[in-house]
Amino acid sequence: KVLRFEILKESGGRCACCGRSKLDVRDDGVSKVILTVDHIHSRKTHKHLELEKTNLQVLCSDCHESKSMEDYTDFRMVREAKDIDDIGD
Repeated sequence: KVLRFEILKESGGRCACCGRSKLDVRDDGVSKVILTVDHIHSRKTHKHLELEKTNLQVLCSDCHESKSMEDYTDFRMVREAKDIDDIGD
C-alpha cells in the first residue's frame, strides 16, 4: 500500500493516459474518475516486476479497462512527449 500511495502521489493524481484526475467527472457526467495503479507488464506474465516502481503507472478506470494484458504502453512516457510537444507550439 505504501508503494501504491507513492505512485499515486508522484502522478499528481492524474491518469497517465488521458490526464483526468479524481476531481474530474467521467464522460457519463455522473460518476467521478477512479484512479488505479496499473502494471505496465502484467503481473501474470512478469511476476518479477510486480513491485518494481518502473512497471507501475496511474490510469483511470476507463483507460485501465481498455488496456489489454498484451499492451505494454508506458503512458507516462507518451504523455511526457506530448507535454513537450505542447510547449513547442
